Amino acid sequence: VTPPRLRRRPLAKHPQMAEAASDSSLAPPAELVSQLGFYFSDSNLRRDRFLIRLTGADGTGAVPIETLATFNRVAAHTQDVGVIVAALRQAPGLVVSDDEQSVRRVSPLPDEDTSAARTVYVEQLPAGVTIDMLREAFGVCGAVTCVSLPRSGPSHSRDALGFAFVEFETEAAAAAAPERMGGTALRDGQPPLRVMRKAAWEEQKAAYKSA
Repeated sequence: VTPPRLRRRPLAKHPQMAEAASDSSLAPPAELVSQLGFYFSDSNLRRDRFLIRLTGADGTGAVPIETLATFNRVAAHTQDVGVIVAALRQAPGLVVSDDEQSVRRVSPLPDEDTSAARTVYVEQLPAGVTIDMLREAFGVCGAVTCVSLPRSGPSHSRDALGFAFVEFETEAAAAAAPERMGGTALRDGQPPLRVMRKAAWEEQKAAYKSA
C-alpha cells in the first residue's frame, strides 16, 4: 500500500499536533492500531516507496504523525491526531517521540527478505474482492502479514485485476494454503480460487515467456 506523494508542511505550525498530548480517555479502534502497525511492518515497508524514503533503508527513521494522518485508511477511522498518537503507542515495535510529532520503528528491517517463501499467488478472484476479504479467508491457514491486490490503474478505486499475492507470517502457512484454499470460493456461487506458491508461479511465468 503506497500512499500518494504528499505536500509537507512545518509541523510546528500545525495546531492539532500542538494539542495532541496524551489523553487517557482516547480509545483508538483496534483496526486503526493494526493498520498503523502494518504500515511499518517488514512486509509493507520494504515495498512502500513513499514511507521508505522517510524511514531510510533500515526502516528506523522517524515519520511525521501529521503525514500518517493524511493516509486514506487512517483518515477513514479518525481525523483526531490524539487518537492516532494513542493508536501508535499500542502498535508493537513502534515508539512515539516525546513531543508526539513523529513515530519510528524500534528495530531495523532484517537484512534478508524471506517474504517470497511465505507468499502464495491467488487467481480467479471475483469482481469486488477486497484486501480485507482475502485476509480473512486466508487467515484459516495462518497469520496473514500482507495482501497485494494489483489494480488496473494507480487509483485504488479501479477494479482489481483478478489475482493477488498473500504473504503469511510463516512458511508453513504458505505451504498449506494451496491445498486448503485451492478450489474453494470466497462466497457461494463464485469461481473456485487457484492458489500456488509464489516460487511455482514464477517458474510458470518464466516458462511461458520462454515458450
